[in-house]
Amino acid sequence: MTKTLHTRTLRKFFLFYTQIFFLLLILFFSLFSHISEKNSIEEYKKIISDEIGGQIHAQLKMFFQEAPRVLQINSEFEKIGSLNLANHIQIQQIFTSQIKNYPYLTYISYGNTKGEYIGVNRSAVDEKIYFINALAKEKMHLNTYALTPNNTKGELIKEGESYNATIRPWYTHAIENGGNSWYNPYIHANNESMGIGISAPITDKSGKVVGVFSADQSLVKISEFLKTLNLQKHGVAFIAQKDGSMIATSLQNPVYTTKDSQVIRYTLANYPDKRLVAIYPIVQTFDKSQKNKTVTIEGKEYLYNQFLFEDGYGLSMIVGILLAEEDFSSGFEKYIFIWGLAIWIFIIFAIFVFNSLSKKLVTPIEKLNLYTKDIAQGDFEIVIENQTNISEINELSNSFDTMKTKLKESFYLLIAQASFTNIGKTLSSIYHQYKTPLSHINSQVLSLEAYLFKTNNQDVFLQDIAYKMRKDITFMDTTMGNFNNFYKNSLQKEPIHIKEEILFIKEMLRDKIIELDLEIEIMCEEIVYEGYKNGFDNVLMILIENAIDIFQSRKTPNPKLSITVENKENTLFITLLDNGGGITINPTDAIFNTFVSSKKRSSGLGLAMCKMLVEKKLEGTITASNKKDGACFEIVLAQ
Repeated sequence: MTKTLHTRTLRKFFLFYTQIFFLLLILFFSLFSHISEKNSIEEYKKIISDEIGGQIHAQLKMFFQEAPRVLQINSEFEKIGSLNLANHIQIQQIFTSQIKNYPYLTYISYGNTKGEYIGVNRSAVDEKIYFINALAKEKMHLNTYALTPNNTKGELIKEGESYNATIRPWYTHAIENGGNSWYNPYIHANNESMGIGISAPITDKSGKVVGVFSADQSLVKISEFLKTLNLQKHGVAFIAQKDGSMIATSLQNPVYTTKDSQVIRYTLANYPDKRLVAIYPIVQTFDKSQKNKTVTIEGKEYLYNQFLFEDGYGLSMIVGILLAEEDFSSGFEKYIFIWGLAIWIFIIFAIFVFNSLSKKLVTPIEKLNLYTKDIAQGDFEIVIENQTNISEINELSNSFDTMKTKLKESFYLLIAQASFTNIGKTLSSIYHQYKTPLSHINSQVLSLEAYLFKTNNQDVFLQDIAYKMRKDITFMDTTMGNFNNFYKNSLQKEPIHIKEEILFIKEMLRDKIIELDLEIEIMCEEIVYEGYKNGFDNVLMILIENAIDIFQSRKTPNPKLSITVENKENTLFITLLDNGGGITINPTDAIFNTFVSSKKRSSGLGLAMCKMLVEKKLEGTITASNKKDGACFEIVLAQ
């Protein structure tokens, strides 16, 4: 009969709940995005702001450590006599070597109490190094000289105006403070770049000031660094003094301007960019607890972060970072849109894929469902063919096939056991039906024997008939009783005399043994085992009959069966060894499987039932192997 697979309902189930799942996913994603977008942007801006702040702090620390270090080195050189202040050439050579090794320095200078000046300059414009002198022998003009390849003074490039070092801010600052300290930012005398420097007085052994060392750095380098930061499109970073005077900024506008040939520094309050003007009041009132503060400037939201950069030489600068929300929200909106679009595309694709895959998935499951219905109706011969590319489905099909085989075995074992019980009931009924006629025949024989005795009849023929009839009646009664007891299903354990039961089974099979001329060797002591007598006898009967069948089918010459029983440490070992040629099935233990037999026209139920009786009823184990010229069966029972 052709069976039609109905898979539409199950497929609709898969498709319906798959679509519901993805729709809920979209709704959740949209709701979550709507609620968390603001928080996500704020958190992301804070992370970026802190990261930029860390970069600026690290750069400033590295930038402003060069000048103090050079100043300290020169002071130490002067104290130990490695630097002769009277040797102008030596001073310039040492300064030249230092400025080449410290890339952020623009000036390294020395001024003495006479007003003379000796310095080395790195141009902030072209990075070239020049000698700058204002010496008495040169009429105290601040002259600029080229540097030769040998680091000596070259040709005169520019003749400057008169210069007195002692009245310069860097010199007076050192005298007033009496130690290493930064002086205010200024515009370099020979160009319009802005710098900052640190100076320290030099004293002789008596403590008298003999001059001042200084080292300067160009603040243009800081602005250049700020321009490299990832501040997005509308972000700003700046550095200012506490009074608001600008030092550096990431914007293109410089931090100073010129008016009537005068250089004027910008402050936050008058800087050309309105964002810095608007942030100035907040800078004045900002404290550390307000870190990453949200501010509104001209209707737009910004995240403002500020910290103070200081060192041990009096340097104190305000660092401000201003990040625009629009730079981040637009990115997030684009990100969310792209992800939303990607998810919708994925849903459409997933529905298409699930529509095609569900058929592949559901069809074999429906087939298995039909197989189970056939098995439930007793069709154990059905062949389950359900191989797919899905390993789990294949494993499920294999499991169903194994289950079918096990059910088939159990079903036929049940039939065999039921048949065994029915035989016992039938024999019991026959035994009771034959008992009465046997009694009558026995009475007639008794009457005949009494008559012969009474009449002193010596007729040998009649006496032989009476003797044979008596013997046959006794044999029939004993045989019927033995078979009746053998097939009786005992429900309680009882003492079993092992040797007696072996002899009992041998007697029951006497005719077959005689016909086959079978030699049965019994090696057994007087052992008593507590168990189910009926089950024990059935196992022996099956094994011995199985050996007899093998001898008959293979026409084994001089057939022999050895039965050995040993009791070791409360464990009973029963071994049956024959010379019938052995078990031809591999592995040998497979002979206990249902429908597996080495004999032609055999159902294979006998040994399968034997194994079941040993394991389930006698609570022992049975194994099969090949030894010498035949098969060996070993039963192990716990006492």
